[in-house]
Amino acid sequence: MASLTNRSKYFDNAKLILIFLVVFGHVISPLKDNDSILFTLYSVIFLFHMPAFIFISGFYSKGYRKKGFFFKSIKIVLIPYIIFQVIYSFFYYYKGGDAKLNINLLQPHWTLCFLLSLFCWNMLLIVFGRLRWYGLAIAFAVGIAAGYFPNIGGYLSLSRTLVFFPYFLFGFLLDREHIKNLEKSKFSLPLGLTIISVTLVVFGVAFPKDAVPWLLGSQSYAGMGEEHFWDGFIRAGQYALPLM
Repeated sequence: MASLTNRSKYFDNAKLILIFLVVFGHVISPLKDNDSILFTLYSVIFLFHMPAFIFISGFYSKGYRKKGFFFKSIKIVLIPYIIFQVIYSFFYYYKGGDAKLNINLLQPHWTLCFLLSLFCWNMLLIVFGRLRWYGLAIAFAVGIAAGYFPNIGGYLSLSRTLVFFPYFLFGFLLDREHIKNLEKSKFSLPLGLTIISVTLVVFGVAFPKDAVPWLLGSQSYAGMGEEHFWDGFIRAGQYALPLM
């Protein structure tokens, strides 16, 4: 976690906006299928809000070489995951969602996949952090290739871990000078607004309703429908949009 002296107003404001969008996205989720405008908003939000959160998490994970990094990751990420996984297991059992109590630490409930993936991303830095930008190219290739394995999915949050890791690694690779240059650039705001506006229009006109699982990164290509050899190119394009 970042200390107060290492806080960035840029990222603080970004996280505030992203938290609002996460809540808003979940609020409109039950209504989106009956309203084309809400469906477009939901789709665009889920296109970039998780990549953005993961990017910021990677930016603040630069201390992977420091002594105690592994145990710190266990303490602040893995242990909370285990605690809440157990709580969710009891909750679903007592609410009647599960026929019997089943505490499975390898199959994360609901949003807990983020915590399990976050722990894995931190561990992956031990290898990919040394490879730097070559590692980023490999991470993108792995994320694209992962979709061709039909059995990949929520077990150990493996699909999301591999699919979203490039965003985490990209955030890790950028330093404060990159962010400062982005903040100072007079083109950042108009370019960002243009990309968002164009994306909203394109998604409003052409984004199919059965393509939402693509935004979640939790299944193989076959699991999201009929698999085609060009699915990897679609994921590559999906990688490009949030990074803009």
